[in-house]
Amino acid sequence: IQYVLSGFPTLAEKEIYDYKEVIPLQAYESDMKEKSLLSWFARLEYDYQKKYFISASFRRDGSSTFGAKNRWGTFPSIAGGWNFSEESFIKDNLEWLSFGKIRASWGRSGMHFEECYLALGSLYSGQPFMGESTLSWGNGLYNEELSWEKTDQYDFGLDMDFFNYRLNLTIDYYYKYTRALINKEVLPGDMYGFNGVQWRNTMAISNEGLELDAKIDILRDTEVKWRTRFNVSRNWNRFRKSYSGRDFQEKVIGKPLSGIYLFKDLGMIESDADVPYVFDQSGKKQMLSPEGDEEYFFTKGMRRIADINGDGQLTDDDLVYAGTTLPQAYGGLVNEVRWKNFDVNVLLTYTLGRKMVNSFKYSTLQGRLGVYPVFSNVSLSDFWQSASDGSKYQTLGLYGNSTLINITGQTTAALENVHYCRLKQLTIGYNLPKRIMKKLWVDGIRIFVTGEDLFLLSNYSGLDPEVTNIGTGFDDGRTYPLARKWTFGLTVNF
Repeated sequence: IQYVLSGFPTLAEKEIYDYKEVIPLQAYESDMKEKSLLSWFARLEYDYQKKYFISASFRRDGSSTFGAKNRWGTFPSIAGGWNFSEESFIKDNLEWLSFGKIRASWGRSGMHFEECYLALGSLYSGQPFMGESTLSWGNGLYNEELSWEKTDQYDFGLDMDFFNYRLNLTIDYYYKYTRALINKEVLPGDMYGFNGVQWRNTMAISNEGLELDAKIDILRDTEVKWRTRFNVSRNWNRFRKSYSGRDFQEKVIGKPLSGIYLFKDLGMIESDADVPYVFDQSGKKQMLSPEGDEEYFFTKGMRRIADINGDGQLTDDDLVYAGTTLPQAYGGLVNEVRWKNFDVNVLLTYTLGRKMVNSFKYSTLQGRLGVYPVFSNVSLSDFWQSASDGSKYQTLGLYGNSTLINITGQTTAALENVHYCRLKQLTIGYNLPKRIMKKLWVDGIRIFVTGEDLFLLSNYSGLDPEVTNIGTGFDDGRTYPLARKWTFGLTVNF
């Protein structure tokens, strides 16, 4: 029980309001939530002569988490396949083809929210006002139109086996369009001095990708067995729609969700005549500075940064799209080799064309003494000394403005196109002979050793590209590289 009061009144207040007693009010909090889901489901499948396949499904779902007018969603799907290797004209002419199938599908799915009361406009305890407790619309206003997030997905695939199933190839293409994504929107106008917010189905994004998977039995009918598997993937995503039809926060319509936004680098400021400036409204010459700080500005020997909006200061409004953190391709290579009682398993992973920014390198080389520790070899770095010397780093000196320092690590000149390959896992095992198993009254004993993250090959200027934030693409030096790990084990089967 909590006693909610206007504070104990003073003698003067007693005379004005004539307080006679303290009224106890009950306050209750609980994390209990309740929601219900009602679903109908039907499926139809048809197979004709093991060559033609079709499958269709239909489901209807209603959820209490949505608005009263849009609680029900309809989610159909259809898929079809053709085993063309079963056709007589294929069997009679392509003996090297063991199996072939083309498949395609389309389906719609819906997202069921974890939060139970987004549509109901839940109230929360607000800040006291003149001693009285208040309630606020902290989670958004009531919205009876709030509905399912819906995703339409299209898939096309090809499966093929060659040379008596010695080689298998699988190719897949998918496209996903998610519409009616919910977002907390700020409503126009003013509600009692506060901006009203409401959860609405306003956003849309798309994802598409291409995947290739190959499995090969290199040595199958010999004493040494060797099987390898290789896969490569590529993914694209886009921000498609916002509530206003314009860019939303860091998301740009038509651009990838995981975009990298940097200041545009125009090269080195070689002379005093190249120092960027603008004229303010009074006609006064204003030097380009970070966030309008006139005490610190760009000068000779520093990087020249583009002032995109021409206001004489560098802010987030001057950032430009420089690429996406999604790689051009990524995948892995697995090799399994067996000989008598020995087995070896090798897993390599790789990434090609991933954009990232080693902002830590610029901070440590261009930072203020005592603020950023120097972890780079200064003797191997070329700092600007004179015009046209082709230096990569601006003049070596002490800069008093931290924003000025940080900007040098957020330019297009710091963007790297990174490739890397890592020995992710290596396992070597040995199974004891069966004659020993019989004497020990066990079914099997296997001794093995496994190494993880044993080596890394990369063109990245930082420590470990794999730990760089995939969401932002920035490496600020605060994440440890992946550690090498060894595991020794014994497996006994009874």
